[in-house]
Amino acid sequence: MGSGQVRVARIRVTIALAGALTGAVYGGLCATLVAAPRGAVLRVATVSGAALLGVIVAYLSARLIGRRLQGVAATLFVVAGGALTPLAAPIHWPGLLGPALAGLGAGVLTIVAPLLARELAANSRHQVAGSTGFGLPLGLGATQLVAVAAVALELPVERLVWPTIGALALLVGILLATLPESPVWLATHRTMERSYAAMVRLFGTLEASIELDWVLMARDMAAEERRLRWRDLRLPGMKRTVAAGAVLALVREAPLGLAALVLVPAVAGELASPRAATVALLVLGLTATGVGVTTAVHRFRGFGFARLIAGLALALVGLSLMTLATHVHGGGALVLVLVATPALAVAQFVLVTPAARGSVEPLVPPWLVRAHTTSTHVLAAAARVICLTAPAALVATRGPATTAMVATLVEIVVLIVLTAALPQALHRTA
Repeated sequence: MGSGQVRVARIRVTIALAGALTGAVYGGLCATLVAAPRGAVLRVATVSGAALLGVIVAYLSARLIGRRLQGVAATLFVVAGGALTPLAAPIHWPGLLGPALAGLGAGVLTIVAPLLARELAANSRHQVAGSTGFGLPLGLGATQLVAVAAVALELPVERLVWPTIGALALLVGILLATLPESPVWLATHRTMERSYAAMVRLFGTLEASIELDWVLMARDMAAEERRLRWRDLRLPGMKRTVAAGAVLALVREAPLGLAALVLVPAVAGELASPRAATVALLVLGLTATGVGVTTAVHRFRGFGFARLIAGLALALVGLSLMTLATHVHGGGALVLVLVATPALAVAQFVLVTPAARGSVEPLVPPWLVRAHTTSTHVLAAAARVICLTAPAALVATRGPATTAMVATLVEIVVLIVLTAALPQALHRTA
């Protein structure tokens, strides 16, 4: 293995851990729900809302601050959030500062990690860019396993989970700090000399000369980019493409794979015993971790409408089983929850997310790709706020039975709308 391949592997590990950190922050919400299910709505809303703000902040500051500095700052936010979150009760306003910082950092990393993956390893970008995809379920699953370990050791769940997230953030921050700045960002916003020096540090003199061509092309494309305007929608097929991208951004959150972190402990804990929630968390942790490992070994690429529909249908099955579990007594209810949990995780991370990611970007004019990607990320973050906060609020006010039923009905509507609207939105854009 050459030195360039070693450096690409290092970048890939760093990006994967950044994705895992994002998943761990959302997984930490489960610890809040286990510790105080009735008072967790504010924390869930704070984390997801701060993540949406982080996405916006990352884009607004992209021209002023380098990718590496953005990533390091994001990890420091998560470190602070991991330290502060266990110190205050989730129902008190001071207890929202930690989750807000952690969510803000996770939102920034959602943008910065894929950009670094593409820009630090230009010729290997397809190999590196997917690292965030399998990192997210790995982090989410590992957090659940830490929560189970805390229960087994009879320790407060939040006192172990959130410091662990903070420690992971510190590790990611150190790894990001040791990487050079993005050569593409330096070429676009600083000087070519600094960009070339970064490439030499990354790949060596010979390979840097090869990478230079791609960086120059990326710089020239960035100079041509502009904001998406209303008149751009008059371009042939552009309106349908933007509509399809918006639909896919919302659909990507529709399986409620992340909202399963709200439903699983709530339903399992109320139906059987407190230990049932622990067992459900264990299954969720093992499933998400297994999904992350599977997607790391076998990459699921490309848009497939059939795979997208299959993922939504599997999520519908999982939510239906969750609803049925609220009307069954005894051990049968727990069995239904344990079957529904892997179904939700697989639907989210194996079927829907890979099928929907990057599916319409090739149909967007080159000078509008960045603007379209920005709007897609913002829409996805906004959808995640709804998909996490609404179930948490329903659990707190109406109980898990109503929550599972409403989620099932929403999934049916999404499946119908997707089947009817998406092919029409993509019509004549291919």
